[in-house]
Amino acid sequence: MTRILTVLTLVLAGTALGLMALAIFRLRQHSYSLLYVYGIARPRLRRRLLAHAMLLTGMLGVLSTPLGIFLGWVLVARVNPAAFGWALPLELYPGFWLQVWLACLLIGALVGWLQGDPVRLETLKNE
Repeated sequence: MTRILTVLTLVLAGTALGLMALAIFRLRQHSYSLLYVYGIARPRLRRRLLAHAMLLTGMLGVLSTPLGIFLGWVLVARVNPAAFGWALPLELYPGFWLQVWLACLLIGALVGWLQGDPVRLETLKNE
């Protein structure tokens, strides 16, 4: 049951991370179009978009790890004793965090792939 809840939580968090990254890169598409106008080839822009997406989601995963550990500590050391009168030991599993970070990188790669062609010249018409 714990494994199912963990997978469900990770799927929900991964979906939120992916949607957030897609929204950010849709807003930044104008910058990639300008780079194309300045002379950078489309394949190079595509690789750059993929690298930026993986960097963004990977860094968010790594930077959110201390917050996740802190929230886990608050739950097992403060909330459980106050609510139930007993505390659980806080177990940290480095292998699990590595899996989460790998999932963040895969989500970034998926976002970069879903983004498609980063160049939309119609966004530059008003300039």
